[in-house]
Amino acid sequence: MLSDSKDLHELRVVLATTDGIMDGLVRLLRDFNTSRAVKVSVKAIFSLCLRRQGKEKAVEADAPAALIEKLSRTERSDTERALGAIELLCTTEGGCKAVANHPLSVSALVKVILKVSDRATEYAAGSLLAICNFSEKAQKEAVQAGIIKELLLLIQSDCTCRAKTKAMNLLKLLRSVCDHRIMPEYGRTDVVPF
Repeated sequence: MLSDSKDLHELRVVLATTDGIMDGLVRLLRDFNTSRAVKVSVKAIFSLCLRRQGKEKAVEADAPAALIEKLSRTERSDTERALGAIELLCTTEGGCKAVANHPLSVSALVKVILKVSDRATEYAAGSLLAICNFSEKAQKEAVQAGIIKELLLLIQSDCTCRAKTKAMNLLKLLRSVCDHRIMPEYGRTDVVPF
């Protein structure tokens, strides 16, 4: 039995650095479509990504792609953890690059904003902020996927302050991408959304 958080931290480091663990979890996530397999693998990947070593192993094992591809087919709590793991992965250069380069990532992240839970919304906004900071292509994809409307609704919602802060920072970042060709409604009123 683990006696304190120090023991848990050490165990996470050992597990995160052990060869084959992350590969096995990603394979479990991809190959087994039972809710139990998804729940266990997403929970373990999230837990191991709390450590830097775990994030590195997760990127090597292609966890970002596996998590993104499962987003639309998971239960609510698993979606939250998957989004949490994605946001954690986006704190590393390799993880951010892997998420930004996945063809489904931007649209999948935009779709979950305000749809699953406050926590899921916060994780999705944080992930989008990270990948849009990393990639201009992701910025354009996000605008085309309808992120502006979602972020404006998020700011007006009862979401957490952290989610609202991430949304405002993302809106500021996307200002340069939004032009009249992409969002023609800007020319119809004197109101500027941000």
